[in-house]
Amino acid sequence: MKCIVLTDINDLPSQETCFLSGLRGSISVKRVGLGELLGVPHHGEELYRALVLGGFDAAAARVLECFGDAEVGLGYSSGGAVLWKSVLRGLRLNRLVCISSTRLKDEDPHAMPIPALTVFGDQDHSRPTTCWSEGSRLEKLLLPGAGHSFYAEKGANWLTCHEAVLNFLRPCGIGV
Repeated sequence: MKCIVLTDINDLPSQETCFLSGLRGSISVKRVGLGELLGVPHHGEELYRALVLGGFDAAAARVLECFGDAEVGLGYSSGGAVLWKSVLRGLRLNRLVCISSTRLKDEDPHAMPIPALTVFGDQDHSRPTTCWSEGSRLEKLLLPGAGHSFYAEKGANWLTCHEAVLNFLRPCGIGV
């Protein structure tokens, strides 16, 4: 089973704190940083500026070119927004998971053609509004007391999210 993981602008989470880390079975995880994907040495705010200035679309096109298809896409923050755009451009996935992908507030949740899970911390003030995905097929999890980068280290919210992600991916044979 092929899985694509796109990290955030700081190359987080680490491999150890990725929600697909340590899974057994025939799972192949390709972890890619956004700077690597765009072929730029930037990270942090510098990479974010490059993404905003046309890089999101360029990165989405690059994902489509490099991968074409996979069973699962998992993106953290800006990585989730890139995967979202990649699916809308034709990336074939069975399931999409977007963690703290606040830029999705600018996307139409009804346009997502595949099952998708979005996870946000309720303390992340850049997250979409609570009514953003109403009436869509998206699954949404709002973690109480969690900030934007709760996924960077293991804690109670990380564990809750990890369980939710594995439950969402169970139809693909992950976490079984």
